[in-house]
Amino acid sequence: MNKGFFSQLFVMFFVAILSVSLIGLFFGSGAQQYSSLFSLGSSGVSFVTIFQLLLYSIVISLLKIFLFSERIFKKVMMKWRAALLVFGAFITGIIFILFFHWFPYDYLPAWVGFLVSFTTGFVLSLTIVLIKSRIDNRKYDTLLSRYKEEKSREVK
Repeated sequence: MNKGFFSQLFVMFFVAILSVSLIGLFFGSGAQQYSSLFSLGSSGVSFVTIFQLLLYSIVISLLKIFLFSERIFKKVMMKWRAALLVFGAFITGIIFILFFHWFPYDYLPAWVGFLVSFTTGFVLSLTIVLIKSRIDNRKYDTLLSRYKEEKSREVK
């Protein structure tokens, strides 16, 4: 595994733990009876939940490595790989919800909360990526302009 895998894994795991911790802090007592994620109520996050979130982070990180592998997906455009990653993360989330009983499969408010939080996380991530991409593009455009100026001076 490369260093990118572990840094991505740790960031994803950190965000997952932070999100569940904050939600648990404010809503854990009410969610305790519905969700295994909040089995300790507002008192904290259980070790079982921590390891489940770590496993989820590992699965998504491996999925990203697989989907963005140039050996396997040579001719697939980047936007389709990203769409597959989002879809895969969504499906993996549903599998984890059902398998680990994160909340009852027939409890509509929990599903609405999942959809809202997944969509919010996706939109925030997309926004950050787009902003970073714009900043990088400006930086590279500036560097390219400087390089072209230097080359045109050398030619004259």
